[in-house]
This record gives sequence, C-alpha cells and structure tokens, in this order.
Amino acid sequence: MARNKKPGKTAIQPELIYQLLRETAGKVDTVQTSVAALDKKVDLKFQETDFRLGAIEKLDAQQNGILQEHHDRSTQLKKDNELREKTIREEFDSKTTALDQRVVVLEAPRKWLRQTWVVLLAGAAVGEAFSKIFEVFRNWK
Repeated sequence: MARNKKPGKTAIQPELIYQLLRETAGKVDTVQTSVAALDKKVDLKFQETDFRLGAIEKLDAQQNGILQEHHDRSTQLKKDNELREKTIREEFDSKTTALDQRVVVLEAPRKWLRQTWVVLLAGAAVGEAFSKIFEVFRNWK
C-alpha cells in the first residue's frame, strides 16, 4: 500500500469501506421498508378511494332512478290533472247549459204574463180611446 500512496492523500482502508457499505445497505433496507410502507399506504388510499367512488356511483345511480321515477310521476300527474280539469270543465259547461235552460223555462210564464199584460193594457188603452171617441160622437149631436 505504500506504493499507491500519493503525496497529501491517505490510504483507504478496506474495513472502512465494508463498514460504509454495511451502513449504506442498512439505510437502503430502511429506505426500501419506508418506500414499501408508503406504497402500501398509497395502495390502501387508492382502494379506499375506489370503494368510495363505487359507493358514490351506486348512490348516484339510485338518485338518478329516484329522480326519473319522480319525473315520470310528475308527468303522469300533470296528464291526470289536465284530464280532470277537462272533465270538470265539460261537466260545468253541461250543468251551466242545463241551468240556463231551466232559467229560460222558468222565465217563460213570466214573459207570457208580461206580454199578456202589455197586450191587455194596450187593448184597454185602445178600448178606452174608442169609448171616448164614441162618447164624443154621441154627445156631439
């Protein structure tokens, strides 16, 4: 070893190299263990995230089904309400027509009485006029 010595440098001892290699190997084992533990944690997080996303997708599908069912029911209720309104309108119109006809029938005798009264008054007025004219001619002579 004395031959490899250069001025200003010290000789490397093999025991020191082995010790450094052992320390490095120990550190590598520690780093590998840490990396493996981190890898395992990351895998668990991915699994947990996948599980949660799967649950969210299931809930989303359930919610979409409920929303679709609600939409279908709402559409059916709108149709039912429109049909009910149409039926009620038609029933109201028919009852209104029937009531209007009843009113016409009930008012018919009053109209007849009114018209008869008007005719009688007009006839009485004409008769009174004739009687006055005859009285004037009778008194004229």
